[in-house]
Amino acid sequence: MHEPVLMYVETQMRLQEGPAYMRLIRALAVGVDSGELRVGMALPSQRVLAKHLGLHFTTVTRAYTEARKRGLISAQPGLGTVVSSLQNTAPQHVVQAPASAAVDLTSIWPPTLRIPLDLTAALVSLGGERGVALFSERANRRDPEAVAPAIAWLQPRFSSALANRVTASAGTRAALLALMRLVVGSRGTLLIEAVAWPTMRTLAAMLDIKLHAIAMDAHGIVPAALEEAIRQTGAGALYCVANAQNPTNAVMPLERRQAIAAIASKHDLRIFEDDVYGELLEQRLPPLADLAPRHVYYIASLSKCLSPSLRVAYVVSPSAQHSRSLEDLLRATMLSAAPIEEALAAHTMRNKSAFRQIARVRSEVRTRSLIVAAMLKDFRGSVRVGPLSVWLTLPPTWKRVELVEALRRRGVAILSSDVFALDAGEPENAVRIATGAARDQQELRNALGTVVELLLSTSGLGIVQT
Repeated sequence: MHEPVLMYVETQMRLQEGPAYMRLIRALAVGVDSGELRVGMALPSQRVLAKHLGLHFTTVTRAYTEARKRGLISAQPGLGTVVSSLQNTAPQHVVQAPASAAVDLTSIWPPTLRIPLDLTAALVSLGGERGVALFSERANRRDPEAVAPAIAWLQPRFSSALANRVTASAGTRAALLALMRLVVGSRGTLLIEAVAWPTMRTLAAMLDIKLHAIAMDAHGIVPAALEEAIRQTGAGALYCVANAQNPTNAVMPLERRQAIAAIASKHDLRIFEDDVYGELLEQRLPPLADLAPRHVYYIASLSKCLSPSLRVAYVVSPSAQHSRSLEDLLRATMLSAAPIEEALAAHTMRNKSAFRQIARVRSEVRTRSLIVAAMLKDFRGSVRVGPLSVWLTLPPTWKRVELVEALRRRGVAILSSDVFALDAGEPENAVRIATGAARDQQELRNALGTVVELLLSTSGLGIVQT
């Protein structure tokens, strides 16, 4: 009876970031706004929804309670919970950009520049060459030539040959979903940074995998904490971001990378190294996959350095055999890259246009980083600037949730550290601002000006004018 609603809510939640209860509220709000969830439509009970989504009953109860406060849903005698006719979908603490002035700096994306137009032209050109074939090819075919340009792109990062070790997937999520299923397995444990990409919680829930948070410092995962977690849990896999960690922007120095690699070798630990931001860094260090090649799966993607709509990621496996096993799983689950997207990525790498565009994005990122440094100069010791975002530790005069709400009322949406925290302790009093998501440099300046004005207005330092 409730199957369409269950599937709709589940799909929408996968598109959101943040704690599960917040993503559920957002899914309901989006459904109401779009008309997919019509007034009077009966919704599943909290228990049914919790079971379907793999969530704790109290999580759904919390979301339903908040949704009732906002007028999204209501209780009707004889019908149970239904979509309300008194909707007020204006967000409160849910991550959502305000409709009045949607400067949405919640999601990390590269600056658009003119890249969509150039990719469109490349697609037209590619269609002229292989248009019919691309739409008749199967998504699960094996084509070594399809990843040849990617191997050429990635090879300079490695000291060993990558031939027969690179596999394409339909984005980083697809790669991680397959790797978690292949390496960790249902009911297994995956070690992960204490604050991390929220989507990892969703992927883990889908596979019934437990996430175990590892303590971090300014340089990323603390080696001693990693070893202790391995002893405590017996876990055999770790997910981490060594370059511009999301959300803290920490970059592991070489010594830290060597320590993590040594631990992987000592304990036969498999590492999923997500290097989605590394291409935008000015200086690159050896990846963990080059320091511990027998233990690391390395994931690179075009989504953060070229276009968020080019859903192609490349996985470097420890060996050709590991690569074949991963490719078999990707093909069986249809998580392989779509032929037309894989062909477009390969085409732009062959004719070098992808690298020219990546260079432009890197240049824009550098300029935006300078803007951030200048505008947040009064908070220099509390700011860690990454290629596409800023991690800002707040002064004692502001609590993170209060700042997020105050900015929302002024038309700027950012994320609180609560969204990224994986353990049960109190998260750092910090926020993440996605600088790449601003439509242009002036919008970024305006948004940061609002942030600075609020921070200084309660610190006794006066108000900074932009």
